Amino acid sequence: MTNAHQKYLETSTLSASSHELTTMLYTGALKNLNLAKMNIVSKDVNKAHEHLIKAQNIIEKLRTTLDLRAGGDIAAGLDSLYEYMIYTLINANMNKNIELIEEVVGYVEELRETWKQIK
Repeated sequence: MTNAHQKYLETSTLSASSHELTTMLYTGALKNLNLAKMNIVSKDVNKAHEHLIKAQNIIEKLRTTLDLRAGGDIAAGLDSLYEYMIYTLINANMNKNIELIEEVVGYVEELRETWKQIK
């Protein structure tokens, strides 16, 4: 990554609203999940592992930002879903299972689209 590109990413992240940051996290998770699938197909298991770990970390970050006290049932439901997605990605990583990754992709895409509609 070039220094100019890195600087742009840092600036855009620092100036983003919490809504935009959440959207960026969902997008980053999707990017890494899709790269992991491509790496599994091309038999590059080390790269697939790296991208699955990045996706897990992003989902864990989303999970840690939940306010379980104020968020009520919605936050509790998201917490359970994020936990399930992380568990599923661990299994996908151990078995290099594209179907499990695609399951998580579906959840993340749906969450991102729902999040985009909330403004």
